[in-house]
Amino acid sequence: MPREATPDELPVLLLRAAKAMLAEVREAAGDEKAAGDEKKDSSMTPVHGFAARFIAAQEEPTAADLAHHLGVTRQSASEVVAALEDGGYVHRRPHPADGRSQILELTDRGRTSLEASRGRWSAVERHWAGLVGADELVRVRAALDRYLADRTGH
Repeated sequence: MPREATPDELPVLLLRAAKAMLAEVREAAGDEKAAGDEKKDSSMTPVHGFAARFIAAQEEPTAADLAHHLGVTRQSASEVVAALEDGGYVHRRPHPADGRSQILELTDRGRTSLEASRGRWSAVERHWAGLVGADELVRVRAALDRYLADRTGH
């Protein structure tokens, strides 16, 4: 039987759940690394993973596009890109129409790492669906999507 919720509890529950999911993904990445599975080894942080997902999904993303997507300053986005570039996950190439911008592309390592990360996140979703049921998880996702669409206009 669910306990009675207080008015300010939802944000705390969402943050705690996100933190627990991140810990589960980090644990899985650590297990893969300990098992010597170099193909799935990744040292990308969650923010780097979010950035890599965006870069992979866009036609010709720039650091400014990434900043807008992540809701951070251009300087912060440039730091994320620099870290991804230093790690061998991303490379830059000149923008064909804007000499001041550069197009961001995932490297082979970046694509491999992103695929491994997606597998770990899928396992978290399967775990959650096993706890609450797939239909309930669909409703949770839809509710979160509606809230974010209302807040962001997307």
